[in-house]
Amino acid sequence: MDGKTLSRDMATLLLENPDTSGFLDSRGTYSFLWRASMEMARRLQYPRAESTVTTVADQQDQYLLNADFLSLYMRDAKDQFFVRYYNGTSYTNISMKDEQEIFEDHNTTSQATPGGFAVTDYRVAISNVTGTATGNGEASAGSCTLADTAASFSSTVNAGDTIHNPTDGSTGYVLSVTSGTALVTALFGGTNNDWSTNDAYVIVPQRRYQLLLDAPAKTAGHTITVPYIQRPAPVFSHYGSYPFPIDLTNALVHYAAFLYKYRDSAPDFGDKWFGLYDREVRRSATQLRSSLGRRRLQVIMKV
Repeated sequence: MDGKTLSRDMATLLLENPDTSGFLDSRGTYSFLWRASMEMARRLQYPRAESTVTTVADQQDQYLLNADFLSLYMRDAKDQFFVRYYNGTSYTNISMKDEQEIFEDHNTTSQATPGGFAVTDYRVAISNVTGTATGNGEASAGSCTLADTAASFSSTVNAGDTIHNPTDGSTGYVLSVTSGTALVTALFGGTNNDWSTNDAYVIVPQRRYQLLLDAPAKTAGHTITVPYIQRPAPVFSHYGSYPFPIDLTNALVHYAAFLYKYRDSAPDFGDKWFGLYDREVRRSATQLRSSLGRRRLQVIMKV
């Protein structure tokens, strides 16, 4: 499921010439494919990952989850989402609560083990990352590398963050963090859409989610493991790829084309492209459940 193949398949589905179309643009095509990949991940509950946070004594919130957090998926016997709390000796599963319930309870007494949690938006502003390129990063197959030997990208930047090159006039996305001093990016709308030595950059971090505990943690250093559905990293170049089986290519393309078709109006979920996407995803959900031995894989049809 590489970017070049997906974008050409989408153009063909829309009856456009992928090389000469005036209706399609590469950034728009990649954007709709990325949106389609997120919808597919929610429906399939795949791929999966874990986010781990460490408690701070007398702190109730600001437990930042991974940037690619999309949604919870692990449920207990009562069909409630849960996470795993480790106090250094034993594990305890704690269930999800409604944020309003936690707010109404207003429990300010620290607890040794939280009785519950909620997932909310992270309400602390995350600062932009700025700097200057210390090397040339020419565009190749739709992507280019930003290098800054003075940076610490590993701790401040994530795939999916928006990036600007004010010198070049271009803007785009961070595709991956390759090291503390280098990023793979995709740029659009500028003079050259790449990086040259001394080009300025501004990285705008994406919004994040946090854990909110039903009471402050009593002890520092305990860990909370959060199993979650992982948002696919953006593919805005020829050779980037999405982590889905190849037999889902048609489903991804049909949903992206469906979004493109209705980009200026409310989507019609009776559209045949949506129907084709929906059938493919339902079939693949059943296969994934069987091949991965999952007890339950919920697929909810959007209406």
